[in-house]
Amino acid sequence: MSIENFLANFENGYRSNRFQVEIDNVSTKLKFLCRSATIPSSEIGVIDVMYQGLSIPVPGDRPGGRTWELEIFADVNFAVRSDLELWQELVRPQEIPGGLNVVGAMRTATVDLLGTNGEILRTYRMLRCWPSVLGEMALSHDTTDTIAIYPVTFTFTSWTTL
Repeated sequence: MSIENFLANFENGYRSNRFQVEIDNVSTKLKFLCRSATIPSSEIGVIDVMYQGLSIPVPGDRPGGRTWELEIFADVNFAVRSDLELWQELVRPQEIPGGLNVVGAMRTATVDLLGTNGEILRTYRMLRCWPSVLGEMALSHDTTDTIAIYPVTFTFTSWTTL
């Protein structure tokens, strides 16, 4: 394969820093404060079927409990973090034992992959998601020239591509 063949078949690579994230009922600032996000992996389980002494892999189920990771910049108003804390309280209050608000807890999240002119190239939508882990935000006198960030892990039931 020559360089000319490669260049003829390569149409501008996607730049992974061109994205925006939105989640139903979470501050519109999330679009600007989301430092990093992931596109969920897609996995199909494998079932080994024995036939005449051979193990033959066949497609199985899709595993549940999918997760989606974000890193978020903290702003001085804590707009996004406050919304996520309230959302977790809706899912499962810390001080009240009892049932879960499953239906009210699940929302839709989208990750838009953007082109160099800001146009949406592709959209991933996480369905029925909720913040399962609202990560710690490290505080230190040693960090004088950085903006605080914190990780968030969402659990969702399925995802689609638009």
